[in-house]
Amino acid sequence: MDSVEVEGGALEAWSVGSGEPVLLIHGAVVADAFTGMTGLPELSGYRFLGYRRRGYGESAAVAESSIEAYARDALAVMDHYGIERAHVVAHSFGGRIGLEVCRQAPDRVQTFTSLEGAGPADIVVPSAADFMAGAGAAGAAIKRGDQKGATELLMTAISGDGWREEVDQVLDEGWFDRAVADIITVFTHDLPSASTLTRADVEGTAMPSLVVIGADSVAYFRETSEAVAAALPNSDTVVIEGGNHLLQMTRPDAVAAPLAAFLQQHPMS
Repeated sequence: MDSVEVEGGALEAWSVGSGEPVLLIHGAVVADAFTGMTGLPELSGYRFLGYRRRGYGESAAVAESSIEAYARDALAVMDHYGIERAHVVAHSFGGRIGLEVCRQAPDRVQTFTSLEGAGPADIVVPSAADFMAGAGAAGAAIKRGDQKGATELLMTAISGDGWREEVDQVLDEGWFDRAVADIITVFTHDLPSASTLTRADVEGTAMPSLVVIGADSVAYFRETSEAVAAALPNSDTVVIEGGNHLLQMTRPDAVAAPLAAFLQQHPMS
Protein backbone atom coordinates (compact mmCIF):
# COMPACT_ATOMS: atom_id res chain seq x y z
CA MET A 1 0.00 0.00 0.00
CA ASP A 2 1.08 3.57 -0.69
CA SER A 3 0.26 6.56 1.51
CA VAL A 4 -1.57 9.58 0.04
CA GLU A 5 -1.40 12.71 2.17
CA VAL A 6 -4.74 14.44 2.67
CA GLU A 7 -6.06 16.95 5.16
CA GLY A 8 -5.86 15.44 8.62
CA GLY A 9 -3.86 12.35 7.72
CA ALA A 10 -3.28 9.91 4.87
CA LEU A 11 -5.17 7.40 2.74
CA GLU A 12 -4.06 3.87 1.94
CA ALA A 13 -3.76 3.64 -1.83
CA TRP A 14 -2.32 1.45 -4.55
CA SER A 15 -1.51 1.44 -8.25
CA VAL A 16 -1.37 -1.65 -10.44
CA GLY A 17 -0.95 -2.25 -14.15
CA SER A 18 0.07 0.09 -16.96
CA GLY A 19 -1.77 2.06 -19.58
CA GLU A 20 -4.54 4.62 -19.39
CA PRO A 21 -5.33 5.37 -15.72
CA VAL A 22 -8.59 4.22 -14.12
CA LEU A 23 -9.54 5.63 -10.72
CA LEU A 24 -11.60 3.20 -8.61
CA ILE A 25 -13.96 4.50 -5.91
CA HIS A 26 -15.34 1.84 -3.58
CA GLY A 27 -18.74 1.91 -1.95
CA ALA A 28 -19.79 1.27 1.62
CA VAL A 29 -18.81 -1.79 3.70
CA VAL A 30 -16.15 -3.44 1.47
CA ALA A 31 -13.14 -1.22 0.78
CA ASP A 32 -11.28 -3.77 -1.38
CA ALA A 33 -14.23 -4.57 -3.62
CA PHE A 34 -12.29 -4.15 -6.88
CA THR A 35 -9.34 -6.44 -6.19
CA GLY A 36 -10.89 -9.46 -7.87
CA MET A 37 -11.45 -7.59 -11.14
CA THR A 38 -8.34 -5.51 -11.79
CA GLY A 39 -6.05 -8.44 -12.60
CA LEU A 40 -8.29 -9.94 -15.28
CA PRO A 41 -6.84 -10.18 -18.81
CA GLU A 42 -9.66 -8.13 -20.34
CA LEU A 43 -8.39 -5.11 -18.39
CA SER A 44 -4.66 -5.72 -18.82
CA GLY A 45 -4.14 -2.51 -20.81
CA TYR A 46 -5.03 -0.16 -17.95
CA ARG A 47 -3.42 1.26 -14.85
CA PHE A 48 -5.74 1.04 -11.85
CA LEU A 49 -5.57 3.49 -8.96
CA GLY A 50 -7.39 2.30 -5.87
CA TYR A 51 -7.66 3.59 -2.32
CA ARG A 52 -9.44 3.02 0.96
CA ARG A 53 -11.67 5.96 1.72
CA ARG A 54 -11.52 7.77 5.04
CA GLY A 55 -12.69 5.57 7.89
CA TYR A 56 -11.72 2.35 6.09
CA GLY A 57 -8.70 0.23 6.92
CA GLU A 58 -5.78 2.36 8.10
CA SER A 59 -6.86 5.45 6.17
CA ALA A 60 -7.41 8.72 8.01
CA ALA A 61 -10.51 9.28 10.09
CA VAL A 62 -13.36 11.18 8.49
CA ALA A 63 -12.81 14.91 8.98
CA GLU A 64 -15.89 16.11 7.10
CA SER A 65 -18.90 13.90 6.34
CA SER A 66 -19.67 15.33 2.92
CA ILE A 67 -19.63 14.04 -0.64
CA GLU A 68 -17.70 17.13 -1.67
CA ALA A 69 -14.88 16.31 0.77
CA TYR A 70 -14.83 12.66 -0.32
CA ALA A 71 -14.47 13.80 -3.94
CA ARG A 72 -11.52 16.00 -3.02
CA ASP A 73 -9.86 12.92 -1.54
CA ALA A 74 -10.39 11.04 -4.80
CA LEU A 75 -8.72 13.85 -6.74
CA ALA A 76 -5.87 13.85 -4.21
CA VAL A 77 -5.22 10.20 -5.09
CA MET A 78 -4.92 11.17 -8.75
CA ASP A 79 -2.56 14.01 -7.82
CA HIS A 80 -0.39 11.69 -5.73
CA TYR A 81 0.20 9.42 -8.72
CA GLY A 82 0.73 12.34 -11.09
CA ILE A 83 -2.46 11.63 -13.04
CA GLU A 84 -4.07 14.64 -14.68
CA ARG A 85 -6.96 12.80 -16.34
CA ALA A 86 -8.48 9.36 -15.72
CA HIS A 87 -11.41 7.10 -16.35
CA VAL A 88 -13.49 6.95 -13.15
CA VAL A 89 -15.21 3.72 -12.04
CA ALA A 90 -17.37 3.85 -8.92
CA HIS A 91 -19.46 1.28 -7.07
CA SER A 92 -22.58 1.74 -4.91
CA PHE A 93 -22.16 4.66 -2.46
CA GLY A 94 -18.97 5.51 -4.33
CA GLY A 95 -21.11 6.37 -7.34
CA ARG A 96 -22.30 9.57 -5.67
CA ILE A 97 -18.67 10.46 -4.97
CA GLY A 98 -17.77 9.71 -8.58
CA LEU A 99 -20.54 12.00 -9.84
CA GLU A 100 -19.24 14.74 -7.55
CA VAL A 101 -15.74 14.26 -9.01
CA CYS A 102 -17.32 14.77 -12.43
CA ARG A 103 -18.92 17.99 -11.18
CA GLN A 104 -15.85 19.35 -9.40
CA ALA A 105 -13.28 18.49 -12.07
CA PRO A 106 -14.93 17.53 -15.39
CA ASP A 107 -11.72 18.23 -17.27
CA ARG A 108 -10.01 15.46 -15.28
CA VAL A 109 -12.56 12.73 -16.09
CA GLN A 110 -12.31 10.91 -19.42
CA THR A 111 -15.27 8.59 -18.78
CA PHE A 112 -17.49 7.71 -15.83
CA THR A 113 -18.70 4.19 -15.02
CA SER A 114 -21.34 3.55 -12.37
CA LEU A 115 -21.53 0.01 -10.98
CA GLU A 116 -24.99 0.37 -9.48
CA GLY A 117 -23.75 3.66 -8.07
CA ALA A 118 -25.79 5.98 -5.89
CA GLY A 119 -27.20 9.09 -7.50
CA PRO A 120 -27.90 12.55 -6.11
CA ALA A 121 -30.19 12.72 -3.10
CA ASP A 122 -33.06 14.20 -5.12
CA ILE A 123 -33.38 10.97 -7.11
CA VAL A 124 -35.88 9.00 -5.03
CA VAL A 125 -37.12 5.61 -6.26
CA PRO A 126 -40.30 3.69 -5.24
CA SER A 127 -38.43 0.92 -3.42
CA ALA A 128 -36.36 3.28 -1.24
CA ALA A 129 -38.54 2.95 1.86
CA ASP A 130 -38.41 -0.85 1.82
CA PHE A 131 -34.65 -0.89 1.39
CA MET A 132 -34.08 1.65 4.16
CA ALA A 133 -36.16 -0.49 6.49
CA GLY A 134 -33.76 -3.37 5.91
CA ALA A 135 -30.76 -1.10 6.38
CA GLY A 136 -32.40 0.20 9.55
CA ALA A 137 -32.16 -3.25 11.12
CA ALA A 138 -28.39 -3.09 10.59
CA GLY A 139 -28.34 0.37 12.12
CA ALA A 140 -30.14 -0.96 15.19
CA ALA A 141 -27.47 -3.65 15.54
CA ILE A 142 -24.81 -0.92 15.48
CA LYS A 143 -26.54 0.84 18.35
CA ARG A 144 -26.44 -2.43 20.30
CA GLY A 145 -22.71 -2.62 19.69
CA ASP A 146 -23.03 -5.64 17.39
CA GLN A 147 -20.78 -4.74 14.46
CA LYS A 148 -20.62 -8.28 13.08
CA GLY A 149 -24.42 -8.62 13.15
CA ALA A 150 -24.81 -5.19 11.54
CA THR A 151 -22.43 -6.15 8.73
CA GLU A 152 -24.29 -9.40 8.08
CA LEU A 153 -27.69 -7.67 8.10
CA LEU A 154 -26.56 -4.89 5.76
CA MET A 155 -24.85 -7.26 3.32
CA THR A 156 -28.03 -9.35 3.19
CA ALA A 157 -30.17 -6.24 2.60
CA ILE A 158 -27.79 -5.22 -0.19
CA SER A 159 -27.50 -8.53 -2.00
CA GLY A 160 -29.79 -11.19 -0.55
CA ASP A 161 -28.68 -14.53 0.85
CA GLY A 162 -25.51 -16.37 -0.13
CA TRP A 163 -23.23 -13.33 -0.31
CA ARG A 164 -20.56 -14.66 2.07
CA GLU A 165 -19.78 -17.76 0.03
CA GLU A 166 -19.77 -15.79 -3.23
CA VAL A 167 -17.44 -13.03 -2.05
CA ASP A 168 -15.13 -15.49 -0.25
CA GLN A 169 -14.34 -17.02 -3.65
CA VAL A 170 -13.04 -13.71 -5.03
CA LEU A 171 -11.60 -11.61 -2.19
CA ASP A 172 -8.91 -12.57 0.31
CA GLU A 173 -9.89 -14.27 3.55
CA GLY A 174 -9.59 -11.12 5.66
CA TRP A 175 -12.17 -9.09 3.77
CA PHE A 176 -15.08 -9.79 6.13
CA ASP A 177 -13.15 -8.94 9.28
CA ARG A 178 -12.13 -5.63 7.67
CA ALA A 179 -15.75 -4.95 6.73
CA VAL A 180 -16.84 -5.56 10.33
CA ALA A 181 -14.18 -3.14 11.57
CA ASP A 182 -15.25 -0.50 9.01
CA ILE A 183 -19.04 -0.81 9.42
CA ILE A 184 -19.11 2.07 11.92
CA THR A 185 -18.02 4.43 9.14
CA VAL A 186 -20.97 3.37 7.00
CA PHE A 187 -23.53 4.49 9.59
CA THR A 188 -21.75 7.40 11.23
CA HIS A 189 -20.33 9.07 8.12
CA ASP A 190 -21.25 7.52 4.75
CA LEU A 191 -25.02 7.26 4.97
CA PRO A 192 -25.55 10.62 6.74
CA SER A 193 -23.03 12.50 4.55
CA ALA A 194 -24.15 15.87 3.24
CA SER A 195 -24.27 16.60 -0.47
CA THR A 196 -25.36 19.47 -2.70
CA LEU A 197 -25.24 17.26 -5.81
CA THR A 198 -28.57 17.30 -7.69
CA ARG A 199 -30.16 15.60 -10.68
CA ALA A 200 -29.54 18.82 -12.62
CA ASP A 201 -25.80 18.44 -11.99
CA VAL A 202 -25.92 14.89 -13.32
CA GLU A 203 -27.86 16.03 -16.39
CA GLY A 204 -25.04 18.46 -17.09
CA THR A 205 -22.39 15.73 -17.15
CA ALA A 206 -20.84 15.66 -20.61
CA MET A 207 -18.31 12.81 -20.52
CA PRO A 208 -19.30 9.35 -21.84
CA SER A 209 -20.83 7.22 -19.09
CA LEU A 210 -21.60 3.56 -18.54
CA VAL A 211 -24.16 2.28 -16.04
CA VAL A 212 -23.81 -1.38 -15.05
CA ILE A 213 -26.82 -3.09 -13.42
CA GLY A 214 -27.16 -6.54 -11.91
CA ALA A 215 -30.18 -8.40 -13.29
CA ASP A 216 -30.75 -10.04 -9.90
CA SER A 217 -30.15 -6.96 -7.77
CA VAL A 218 -32.74 -5.85 -5.23
CA ALA A 219 -35.24 -3.37 -6.62
CA TYR A 220 -33.69 -0.35 -4.90
CA PHE A 221 -30.38 -0.62 -6.74
CA ARG A 222 -31.93 -1.49 -10.09
CA GLU A 223 -34.36 1.44 -9.90
CA THR A 224 -31.66 3.84 -8.73
CA SER A 225 -29.30 2.77 -11.51
CA GLU A 226 -32.02 3.18 -14.12
CA ALA A 227 -32.74 6.68 -12.82
CA VAL A 228 -29.05 7.61 -12.89
CA ALA A 229 -28.74 6.28 -16.44
CA ALA A 230 -31.77 8.31 -17.50
CA ALA A 231 -30.25 11.47 -15.99
CA LEU A 232 -26.80 11.05 -17.55
CA PRO A 233 -27.00 12.63 -21.03
CA ASN A 234 -24.33 10.52 -22.73
CA SER A 235 -24.70 7.08 -21.20
CA ASP A 236 -24.93 3.41 -22.10
CA THR A 237 -26.40 0.69 -19.89
CA VAL A 238 -25.26 -2.90 -19.46
CA VAL A 239 -27.19 -5.55 -17.51
CA ILE A 240 -25.17 -8.37 -15.93
CA GLU A 241 -27.19 -11.58 -16.01
CA GLY A 242 -27.03 -13.38 -12.68
CA GLY A 243 -25.41 -10.36 -11.07
CA ASN A 244 -26.50 -8.68 -7.86
CA HIS A 245 -25.34 -5.48 -6.20
CA LEU A 246 -21.94 -6.97 -5.41
CA LEU A 247 -21.26 -7.08 -9.18
CA GLN A 248 -17.46 -6.89 -9.44
CA MET A 249 -17.03 -9.04 -6.33
CA THR A 250 -19.24 -11.94 -7.42
CA ARG A 251 -19.16 -11.60 -11.24
CA PRO A 252 -15.78 -9.96 -11.97
CA ASP A 253 -15.42 -11.56 -15.41
CA ALA A 254 -18.90 -10.48 -16.45
CA VAL A 255 -18.22 -6.89 -15.39
CA ALA A 256 -14.70 -6.68 -16.82
CA ALA A 257 -15.74 -7.50 -20.39
CA PRO A 258 -18.25 -4.65 -20.95
CA LEU A 259 -16.09 -2.25 -18.95
CA ALA A 260 -13.09 -2.99 -21.16
CA ALA A 261 -15.20 -2.55 -24.30
CA PHE A 262 -16.50 0.80 -23.04
CA LEU A 263 -13.05 2.10 -22.13
CA GLN A 264 -11.72 1.02 -25.52
CA GLN A 265 -14.51 2.96 -27.22
CA HIS A 266 -13.46 6.15 -25.44
CA PRO A 267 -9.65 6.26 -25.35
CA MET A 268 -7.71 9.28 -24.20
CA SER A 269 -5.88 9.55 -27.49
